[in-house]
Amino acid sequence: GVASRVVQLREPFGVKREGDSVVVHFFTSAASRKFRELSCNPSTALLCWNPETLTYVTFQGRASELKAAEGKGFWREWMQVLYKDPQLFSAWKLEVQRLQVVSIG
Repeated sequence: GVASRVVQLREPFGVKREGDSVVVHFFTSAASRKFRELSCNPSTALLCWNPETLTYVTFQGRASELKAAEGKGFWREWMQVLYKDPQLFSAWKLEVQRLQVVSIG
């Protein structure tokens, strides 16, 4: 089935429109289990939690890794804390097929 991933949508990543589609950009390490699993099965769900509003949003769809040149445009200096080797940085795009918003606040 679809594996779920918790993501933090922090600048420059987030939700945007591309034509008639909604996409979510996110990142992971090329050395991670998440990277290996998405490479084999791109069907996934991303969960974004907002503790201030007690709301979470689930985006379901198909993920694809961005080409290196496009992915570099998402690199930010704050990511150096997460990546000792910047070559492991991998930017992805999820084409949203289903969206669910739940507010418990």
